[in-house]
Amino acid sequence: RLNYVLSLLDVTAIEKNHKITLTSKYLFEIGPFIKNKISLVTEYEYLSELNKKLTVLTIESSEFLYNLVATYVKLGDLKMVLGDLESALDLYEHALNVAAAIADEDNNDVDWQRNYALLYTKIGDVETQKGNLKSAFDLYGNALKLRQKHQKAFPDNTILLRDLSLSYTYVAEILKAQGNLQASQKFYEIAQDMFQHIFKDYPNEKKYHIDLS
Repeated sequence: RLNYVLSLLDVTAIEKNHKITLTSKYLFEIGPFIKNKISLVTEYEYLSELNKKLTVLTIESSEFLYNLVATYVKLGDLKMVLGDLESALDLYEHALNVAAAIADEDNNDVDWQRNYALLYTKIGDVETQKGNLKSAFDLYGNALKLRQKHQKAFPDNTILLRDLSLSYTYVAEILKAQGNLQASQKFYEIAQDMFQHIFKDYPNEKKYHIDLS
């Protein structure tokens, strides 16, 4: 599957947009493989090669940056599943550096803004697993601040509201782990109010049912 994608990236006659579509499709499809822990080492090797090729292609076109960030994230996700927290941290930080630069240049690109905040959350997940609760709290806090800013700029965007509610939940969980139950409860309640608001508008969305459970 990826061998085919990799081979096409080297063909100069193929249009740029087609290459972007191919890599995007692969990166979307690999998600279930990571989640179900199927052929992780093989997928990591393929993704590493894709990452190298995209790094070169971004010199030619910034439109490849989104998929470059995605390869860093997917590689980091694989390392998390494999228990290699330090490598996952390094990969997520590479992705964060790229996403931060793009997000700073274009405040109106919702996808880049979401990715920027998500990467702080992913790095926070690594620090949580390492037991570094103070670092995790700071990272989740960074994501929360970004998402507050995003939601304020786009108040009618339900996806951004859900992102914000999840950030409040992550901060609440860290506060709970630190023994600060009163503050934790406050953040949980804010998140719950947001989930209720979303659920009221979208009662048939199963993913919101999970949030409210």
